Amino acid sequence: MKKIKAFTLIEIIIVLSIIAILSGLVYPSYLDYITRTRRTDGQTALLELANQMENYYQTSHTYATATIGTGNHTDLREKSTTPEGWYRLSITHQNKYHYTLQATAQFSQAENDPHCKNLTLNDLGEKQPASAQQHQTDKCW
Repeated sequence: MKKIKAFTLIEIIIVLSIIAILSGLVYPSYLDYITRTRRTDGQTALLELANQMENYYQTSHTYATATIGTGNHTDLREKSTTPEGWYRLSITHQNKYHYTLQATAQFSQAENDPHCKNLTLNDLGEKQPASAQQHQTDKCW
């Protein structure tokens, strides 16, 4: 007669407990990593938009008429969302010589990244999150 080796119920419960504990420790780190990666989508889009604003100024001699996603010939971008869609881009302030750009988090990124929900960049290269506190700026950028 052949003896069959099998796992006992206790062994299965121990293994499942270990998996549950490890998952509980790893998931928050994974979520933080995903949030930071998605934030890069907004940061990169703002830097590219700032470059497009500078190019627009070179040809138009003003920032005041630049637009995003309106369908006009003054559009810098066809769509007002970032390539991955996690942020919505806008020009929050503009005149002939100055501008401020903003990337606002959308969907789960807005929930998972409340301190860096709104990223801003101006014509002087100043980067800020919504809270405008120095430690948050370092964290968000």
